[in-house]
Amino acid sequence: MPCLPSFLRPSGTVGHPKAASFAPETERPAQEELQQLQSGAPQQPLWRTVVHEVFFTGDMGDTQKWLVSKSQHPFFACLLVVDVVLRGIAQVFLCNHPITGIFVCIGLALTSPLLLAHSLLSTFLATAMCFLLGGPEKDVLAGLCGYDGALVGCAAWAFLLPKDAWIANVALSPLSGVIHLSCANGLAAFKLPTFTLAFNITTMAMLVGVHGGVINLVRAPGAPIETDTNMSAMFVFEAAVKGVGQFMFVDTIAGSCLVVIGIGVASRQGATAAVCGALVGFIGSYLIVSEQYIPAVRIGLYGYNCAGCFASLAGGVFFTHCDYKVFCVGFVGASVCVLLTVGFVGMLQPLPVLTFPFITATWLVLAARSPHLRNKELPSDGAATADTATPQKETAITSPKPVYARVPAAEPTDAPPQPQESTDRPASCHVHDTTGHRPSDSVQPPRTTADSQSGPGRPHTT
Repeated sequence: MPCLPSFLRPSGTVGHPKAASFAPETERPAQEELQQLQSGAPQQPLWRTVVHEVFFTGDMGDTQKWLVSKSQHPFFACLLVVDVVLRGIAQVFLCNHPITGIFVCIGLALTSPLLLAHSLLSTFLATAMCFLLGGPEKDVLAGLCGYDGALVGCAAWAFLLPKDAWIANVALSPLSGVIHLSCANGLAAFKLPTFTLAFNITTMAMLVGVHGGVINLVRAPGAPIETDTNMSAMFVFEAAVKGVGQFMFVDTIAGSCLVVIGIGVASRQGATAAVCGALVGFIGSYLIVSEQYIPAVRIGLYGYNCAGCFASLAGGVFFTHCDYKVFCVGFVGASVCVLLTVGFVGMLQPLPVLTFPFITATWLVLAARSPHLRNKELPSDGAATADTATPQKETAITSPKPVYARVPAAEPTDAPPQPQESTDRPASCHVHDTTGHRPSDSVQPPRTTADSQSGPGRPHTT
């Protein structure tokens, strides 16, 4: 990866700062450019470095590290806050990229400037609450503590009157950050991501209270859907792009297209998977719903949950391995999501389904532990290749390993050691012991004085 130029690169690397500060613990001088000048190697142009950082890193991690290293200055601290808020908005679409956040913000503004204002405020409040509670620093910097708040703010704008929407936004967005941390800790035992569970809990509790007259807030009247229900190429295109944008209440074609482009900046695979999921949701729901729900199908209300499910499974978010089998798993997940969407619509009316079908369908597929959902293997020397450098979330989902019992220490015997058979195995291979336990998985007993003595019959393990 090309390094940033001297005036953009931090003076030191970022270690593991404490929760109360983003200041780095260790400093080291940057000498890459000096070595290039001394060796006579040509320097990379600035424009090429910027293009690589924006379009080919997947997360602009070097830029954020530079902001973190300069965060003691108030101006750069404000830039870091903007970066984290933009990443929180982008994480709604499973992207850790501030440029994606900018594209999504423009799409929100094309729908309504108030929608953009609610989203920015709620993302900041949720992230600030997680930071004050001492949430994981990597999650805070990656925007993982703010996307639930972003959705809560958008939902307040969509379902409540303007005055009540601001009250609900300020009150509920910080709570969504607390619920997110709780859900993340609870689901870690099942090796499942939280997705938007905190948003669903917070928003559905508010809507149920408003619908029952318990909460003194007023529900906004739903606008009638007026659109052409005749099948056409424009029908398919609108359902495909709005099926992605509706995940964040973007219901314009231009705004939804910007959202898809923003996802493509972070991950072309993720953008493709999201559009494919929206198409699966459109086709499946068009075939099974009654005629009165066809207008909702066209504007993407039956596609956004499927788009999120397909992107989570086949978009390279949690798994780096990508082939046609992965997209087949994504297709299966999106198909399950179609069934769950129509079921939740019938069960929760007149309340919205939010993203319950998305998280339920994705959890069901992930719980199946399909062998096709995996990360690419590293080469034997342990060095990462270009294919394995795809940016991933911090908590990857893997099948639980079997737990092996502690192997007791073998009793010393007077029998002479048996000669070891010569093999041509490389030194990096694990040698299985006679009990069938793998040395890499089982907990090895402490070595005694007798065990520490070398002998011709003692197998060698790495």
